[in-house]
Amino acid sequence: MTKIIGRKRELQQLEEAYKAEESLFVVVYGRRRVGKTFLVRETFDDKLAFYATGVNQENKDVQLMYFYHALCKYSDAPLALPKTWLEAFDALIKILEASKEQKKVVFLDELSWMNGMDGSFLTALEWFWNSWASARTDILLVCCSSVTSWIINKVFNNHGGLYGRVNRRIHLHPFTLRECEEFYESRKIAMNHYDQVMSYMVFGGVPYYLSMLESTKSLAQNIDELLFHPDGQLHREYENLYQAMFRNADNHLLIVKAMAAKSKGLTRNEILEATGLPNAGSATRVLDELEQSDFIRRYTSFGQKKRDEMYQLTDAYTLFYFHFLQDGKNNDKQFWQHHLGTPKINSWAGYAFEQVCLAHVEQIKMAMGISGMAVSTSGWFSKGKEQKAQIDLVLDRADHIVNLCEIKFSTRPYTIDKQYAETLQNRQWIFEQETKTRKSCQQVMLTTYGLAKNQYSSIMQRELTMEDLFH
Repeated sequence: MTKIIGRKRELQQLEEAYKAEESLFVVVYGRRRVGKTFLVRETFDDKLAFYATGVNQENKDVQLMYFYHALCKYSDAPLALPKTWLEAFDALIKILEASKEQKKVVFLDELSWMNGMDGSFLTALEWFWNSWASARTDILLVCCSSVTSWIINKVFNNHGGLYGRVNRRIHLHPFTLRECEEFYESRKIAMNHYDQVMSYMVFGGVPYYLSMLESTKSLAQNIDELLFHPDGQLHREYENLYQAMFRNADNHLLIVKAMAAKSKGLTRNEILEATGLPNAGSATRVLDELEQSDFIRRYTSFGQKKRDEMYQLTDAYTLFYFHFLQDGKNNDKQFWQHHLGTPKINSWAGYAFEQVCLAHVEQIKMAMGISGMAVSTSGWFSKGKEQKAQIDLVLDRADHIVNLCEIKFSTRPYTIDKQYAETLQNRQWIFEQETKTRKSCQQVMLTTYGLAKNQYSSIMQRELTMEDLFH
């Protein structure tokens, strides 16, 4: 069994499901390339009583053929090729009834591909679970799918026989920085924390992307080889990623493109205006699917109501694509090595580092010693017409403190000069005036290497560095 990096919570959920005294239906879902199949197969390893996977863009007959081959692998008796999914699941029942395993783990991967356009697979799955498996105490059914929208709409939001039948939903997120560090160590990839943060800014914590990094190359060389070379493994990833994850992905792509043009995010109405999509439930569904897949986040500006909530693009690879790869506008195979330290990369790095920090709010709270406290997380931007101001991260604490967090990417200790100190003080004043908060406001600076000490650095009540993100 290969060592599983991180995933402690998810492993515990799967192990508890395995030990349960009743049959359970578990769905593992999340962004494509995040390691769903790997997690399930490695967790149960030799405990699988049956495993089958769907095949992309094949019809019902081909799907049944592959399912039949899986049945034959686990059956001691000869089997006839099933003509329907009902016959296929009936054969599966006979195999499971003959199994001597105390808990029979059934893993069905790429569920949406099995279902295809026919839809009879889902009906047969409902029959299998409702008429047989759920009445027993020894079945653990685990399902995955790369098409997140299908899992959400056809399984979680099912209005038929599967309504309310899923006992456990395990949302598999990208790795944290700490988990990425464990991954690099397991692959003997030598990277200091600065390079690991930079890698996260490019690839996010997506295990599949990280697995492509070669230990004999520098991070810059790996980025060029994977992303900027015409034959790079991730050069055309964007063209396939959303189409593979979402049925009819055109609207998803429209929304993502609109968000990529607005760093702070867009309201729902602004998204509809930018994309031309109708003000209907279909737009809400697309936004929900993108959020459930960890491509976007939804947040409310401090002091604002839910109707004013913003949607912001957060997926590292997608953000990188729109900055550097969109429309094949970059023909330099060694672009990254040639442009390190230039304004174009530095401009992207500021926003990308901010997203890394926002993905590690729990680690930030831990570093500040407030992880055990009730803390509301938001951002903030001024609605004033004359004086515009924005705060990257606001932590509204139960102990009557509001932390105003400024996030800055730098290749050296960050220097606060007189002008910037005045900007920070003015911004806090605007925040206090507009929000009418009665809590004490404290400023926090989060940078890669901390603050350079001078007469203005004391304006910050607290400073954090990238090291604090690795908790």
